[in-house]
Amino acid sequence: LEPTEAALETLARAGVRIDRASDLLPDQATHYRSYLKMMNITMSGGAPAPDGKRATATDWFALMNAQATCMAQWEALFAQYDFVLAPPAPVLAVPHADKAVFRGTLTIDGEEEPGGSGLVWSGMATFPGLPSTVLPIGSGTYLGAELPCGMQVIGPRWADLDCIAAAEAIGNILHG
Repeated sequence: LEPTEAALETLARAGVRIDRASDLLPDQATHYRSYLKMMNITMSGGAPAPDGKRATATDWFALMNAQATCMAQWEALFAQYDFVLAPPAPVLAVPHADKAVFRGTLTIDGEEEPGGSGLVWSGMATFPGLPSTVLPIGSGTYLGAELPCGMQVIGPRWADLDCIAAAEAIGNILHG
């Protein structure tokens, strides 16, 4: 996303150390799959999945173990880093539609994806129970519309106020 790249360049010029990758970052694809399973079980109240199968206690405990692993991996990352900066969604913003986002599709990198794919970046902080503050960083064009773009500041567990303060400081750098 162009606004994200521009924001990261501005922050780097202001002296903020930006690492574009780290081996400490948990495997997001693996954790996202567990996050979706856990969220679907919770939101359905344990009702059967579309395939007719119900989650068992063993399934739930396996998801709790995956969540605990994810939390430990993030804790190791935050021993080395103060925050992780990430998009809040895989698109700038979702244009208005008459149906629920999750019942439709999103165009991501030119491909039509299920609307639920919009949860991938928010799940990054939600699954391990981390605080995240989203701040506006600019705007860009998505499907022919000029839409706002944000950046999430993800921090260590229980560091909610630090995330808010970091987002404010980043906003001050980006917007003067």
